[in-house]
Amino acid sequence: MSGQLDEDDSLTAPLLHEQEEVGSKPLAPPGPGPSPLGRSSYAAPTLPTVQHSTLLEDSPSATPGSSLLVSIIILSKTIMGAGMAALPRAFIMLGLLFAGGFLLLIAYMNHWSVESLTLGTAITGHMSYPEVVRVLCGRSAALLLQLSLVFRCAGLLIVYMIITADVLAGHPGAPGLVCDLLGADAGGWCANRSMAAGVVAVLFMAPLITPKRLSSTAVTSWLGLAAVTVWVSVTVALVVIAAAQGVAHPIRWLPAMEAFSGGPAQVAVQIVGVIPVLATAYTCQMTIHFIIRDLKPFSERRVAVVSAAAAVICTAMFLTVALGSQVAFGRDIPADVLTQFNAAQLSRFVAPWLARVFYVAVRLGFLLSVVTIFPMQMAPYRESLSRLLVGAELSGPPYFLVTYLSLALFYWIAMHAGSIWVPIQFIGATAGALIAFIFPAWVALAALRRQDPAALGAQRYWRWNAYGLIALGTVQAVAGVTTVFLNGSKHNSNSKHNSNSGTGLALSYLF
Repeated sequence: MSGQLDEDDSLTAPLLHEQEEVGSKPLAPPGPGPSPLGRSSYAAPTLPTVQHSTLLEDSPSATPGSSLLVSIIILSKTIMGAGMAALPRAFIMLGLLFAGGFLLLIAYMNHWSVESLTLGTAITGHMSYPEVVRVLCGRSAALLLQLSLVFRCAGLLIVYMIITADVLAGHPGAPGLVCDLLGADAGGWCANRSMAAGVVAVLFMAPLITPKRLSSTAVTSWLGLAAVTVWVSVTVALVVIAAAQGVAHPIRWLPAMEAFSGGPAQVAVQIVGVIPVLATAYTCQMTIHFIIRDLKPFSERRVAVVSAAAAVICTAMFLTVALGSQVAFGRDIPADVLTQFNAAQLSRFVAPWLARVFYVAVRLGFLLSVVTIFPMQMAPYRESLSRLLVGAELSGPPYFLVTYLSLALFYWIAMHAGSIWVPIQFIGATAGALIAFIFPAWVALAALRRQDPAALGAQRYWRWNAYGLIALGTVQAVAGVTTVFLNGSKHNSNSKHNSNSGTGLALSYLF
């Protein structure tokens, strides 16, 4: 539907200015032009000349905006997080037909949710997710969304800190990359998780999260996407080698009942636990408005192109890792497929020296991918927290204080996460469903009430998609909460032995 909007009539001209702050500035009332919903007489609004004010903290002229390609890369990197490591197991349990079909459905619904949020921006004139919700859904809804953004993004940042420590310093039963590369004792200084995570936080994460605009992450997003591509390329190489050696495993098309354990109740619980892995694979709604602000020239059509292109790129990466890992390693893949990419496992396919190269490349690439996604989660967290605290975005010393104190808090929690893991997961399951599913659908339904009834066919399209998104969000929330409570005692037991129980536990928060 958004493809029907002409770029010449679409929120473009004033965004060419370099010094505006558009996060919460409203657009002008509707003027003549085509409708965002199709045949309606409602016209797409155009931006007024906004007051010139500094959005970046360093220079008012340092942000010329992002091109279409850069926006696609940033959005793709936002979507492709640590959750990719859990996809192969999900595909084995549900089979290609069910898991692949559900993944494609989620890709489509995620793209539609981005279109609905863009429509909300066109109608309300705001380029901020909470502000769009405030105008269309009310102040209480906006408050709930801001709380959800703060807790969900904070949880993700804590998870990324835990994963960073796991990759570099390891955890019981899995030595870290630093000890492996140096050939040092796995129980020595190189296994110090606090030191490993602290060094990365100070040297890399802190500089990345300092700027306000995501356009500043263009280079690191390219690097992060390249790092994921290395992982995908190694997976493809293993598939080719396994096929050449005659040891390739067949792809599972239907659910593998032998992959489930226990009676019917336990099997049902395990199936429920797999659903959020796929349902949250494309989550990016908390970041999309930051990308919209930087996309110049801006139009609904161009945002739709960015969203569709990112969905295609991510789907190709997801399917390659999920199916390629199954072909190379078989059906006994754990929840975290990265545990299979170790020198011992890879030596079955290639020479030991090359297996070590593959192992280091995949682990370093995964670490780089996690670190470069940090600013994508910090931006909505910081903006929402600022609006909750003072009712506006921060700048100057308060901005830096909130940024770096939050980073320090995330670091501290990550190093002591075992004792609070169940409440963290519960917040993630509920807040994630609200952000990615419920609120975009609510925005679309509220936007329909402002349209001319003449666009009946288009309204049906938007309304049924909204209902579908609400259904998916409900399923994801129920599945996530059910998994949290049913597995809570097991996680608490693990935390008694080790407060940082590894990437496998951390990945469970993402869903």
